[in-house]
Amino acid sequence: MAETKTDIDAEDHPVDSPETQAFISRVRARPEAKIMSLVDNDHDGNATEFFLPTGPAPMASGLPYGIIVGVSTTNPHLHAFGTARHPDTPLVLNGIQWFELLHRGDLNEPVRVQDRQCSDPGATTDTELELEATPKGISVISREYAGCGKEARRLVHEEYK
Repeated sequence: MAETKTDIDAEDHPVDSPETQAFISRVRARPEAKIMSLVDNDHDGNATEFFLPTGPAPMASGLPYGIIVGVSTTNPHLHAFGTARHPDTPLVLNGIQWFELLHRGDLNEPVRVQDRQCSDPGATTDTELELEATPKGISVISREYAGCGKEARRLVHEEYK
């Protein structure tokens, strides 16, 4: 927010002066500016996490990739969230994938999200991620399928991350 003339003038008065008190009242009357939304991405019952973009969006998808930062019941210190298998390595997903994990309908079921499609430049397979917030952390299973379009999909690779 840009300084106003009254902000600068207030610096010239003692703390207990009427001018300074009037300035403090004006500042307190200003509307709050929301700069971040805290959410419960790990589904531990506490909205203590936020999405942090880690770089520009790839041209193919246009979706920004990023990490989730916050605190959790298993790690009460500010940290980047990893997977249950690799909690110290930040999990990088695109914003839609994080959104889907946050807003999954049935908390007892993992959510499946597209990671790469045959139609993406250079791709010859589809890749799907299965995401689930568990008490031990975020479970991620990556599945790669051969077969695009009307072809029958066939699992060719599965990896637990």
